[in-house]
Amino acid sequence: NISLDPNFTKVTKQPIKPDGSEAVEKEAGWPYFKSIFLVSSLKGDGVEKVADFLSSMSTEGAWQYRNNELTDQEPEKLIEGFVRARLLDYLPQEIPYNLKVELEFFSNENNKMFASVLIVCPNERHEKLVCGTYDGKLKQITDRVTSDLIESFRVPVTLTVCTVVRHKDIK
Repeated sequence: NISLDPNFTKVTKQPIKPDGSEAVEKEAGWPYFKSIFLVSSLKGDGVEKVADFLSSMSTEGAWQYRNNELTDQEPEKLIEGFVRARLLDYLPQEIPYNLKVELEFFSNENNKMFASVLIVCPNERHEKLVCGTYDGKLKQITDRVTSDLIESFRVPVTLTVCTVVRHKDIK
């Protein structure tokens, strides 16, 4: 037997023993939730109640970051992350996971960003896949990453992306 209380805050299970008597009542449900909302993604029903609840639970306070601060991550890590993301976009299957991205050079002076990134490939076949015909794919990756960086940092960016083959040591 399962009964639902009228406020929809808990579900009570009353198991029946083999002899027909009721066992001890157990409480189940979502003990760490303050409220539960029913929302329809088709009609948009219930969204206003969720927004009202979130608004009522929020508190005023000082901003954690300045309004001109875009992220708390180091630019060097972001550059490497953008390159990895574009490798995943442009290369098939497991190839991007076999590549290593290394930031060779980074400078952020006079509101201009300069960076050089090295894509380390485990063999010549992977390098050819990264570069594409006449280095066309590598140029596309570089252009997209440059665009991502300009959009993210809101400064002019000069980016160079190169490949190198480093065979793994066989022991």
